[in-house]
Amino acid sequence: MPTASGANSSVYAIAESTYGTTPSTPAFEHVRQTGCSLVGNVDTAVSEEYVSRDVTDLLPGLIKVAGNLDVEHSYGSHDRQIQAVLGGTWARTASVTGTTYSCAATDNSISDSGNGFVTAGFRVGDPISVAGFTTSANNTTRATITTVAAGKMTFTGTYGDGIEDEAAGDSVTISSLTYRVKTGSTLRSDSIMRKFTDLSAFVLFSGCVYDKWDLKVSAPEGKPIVTGTFGILGRNVAWAEPASSTYGARTTTLPFTSIRGTLNIGGSSSTVVTEWGLSVANNSALQPFVGSQVTSQPVTTQLDVTGNFTVQFQSIADMQALIAGTTTSFDDELLDAAGNKLKIVIPRLAYSGAPLDVKGGGPIAQNLSFRALYDTTTACAIYIERTPVA
Repeated sequence: MPTASGANSSVYAIAESTYGTTPSTPAFEHVRQTGCSLVGNVDTAVSEEYVSRDVTDLLPGLIKVAGNLDVEHSYGSHDRQIQAVLGGTWARTASVTGTTYSCAATDNSISDSGNGFVTAGFRVGDPISVAGFTTSANNTTRATITTVAAGKMTFTGTYGDGIEDEAAGDSVTISSLTYRVKTGSTLRSDSIMRKFTDLSAFVLFSGCVYDKWDLKVSAPEGKPIVTGTFGILGRNVAWAEPASSTYGARTTTLPFTSIRGTLNIGGSSSTVVTEWGLSVANNSALQPFVGSQVTSQPVTTQLDVTGNFTVQFQSIADMQALIAGTTTSFDDELLDAAGNKLKIVIPRLAYSGAPLDVKGGGPIAQNLSFRALYDTTTACAIYIERTPVA
């Protein structure tokens, strides 16, 4: 009988419409991973009845499904897990539809007599798509905004050079190609399949919620690939493949690394961070009940977003900020080799620790711990954006 090899194991997931119930004829999505410890265990109860000095019975109790999914982050590969952890929903950062839009060739612009571009959320540098103009040159699948005001946006590149004059009146849709997910309260669950090809064995976990997400961005001279771990809690386990199961293909985008991208603290580019980490924890609580060996849907408590920076010690400002309780912001826009982007944004954070341990005569590194706080402007403590290269 063959021994299972990790190289021949794979992980798949599918969203559940009803908690704990795997959809019929499931079309599983491939989950890229570097390791998986998801397993089903059971509490046991030892009988205290005695008829001799020997234990008489060991009885099964509550089923507990738990484990971690280790990943290398790449564009579009773990969107469902990130969305589930945050409890939000991926949505375009800006989109408008109406008949108030006109085009001008002189300055490569689209104008809105309703003055709604800024309110809708369009930003300089955002890629957008345009559809609905009668003049085909004014429609595009991708253009980059160079300036934006309430009533006008201008563009650059091939699309900008090709804009033609056109009056308002057509029903036009202008949409950002950037999607954002932020913290929310939507509860989601997956059925997760662990497939062991060399044994033709299947382990199906239902009622799986993504309770935690740890992210690590290390210095290029170490391991530059951006890694993460999703903590999972589940309801039940089965050892059979559902009828008519199908399995999606693996995404092929390259992993993000710390070599490419832009990191900002307080709105300014930082060159002192040598590595940083993030932990998003839902602190879900299992809900067992009398008459069942499995739990009901876990209850999430207050979301806790914490992390740390390792920095080259060049200033006492961070220690002063800790003592004063001063808040700042943070974002890191990760860029893969093809140009796809994943941006992690904490609009408001406070330092919770700033130790300064000096050992030896070399460069001094300082580890700054932080906690993300609710920001009234963005109405969240953290959000993630993704933008495709094309």
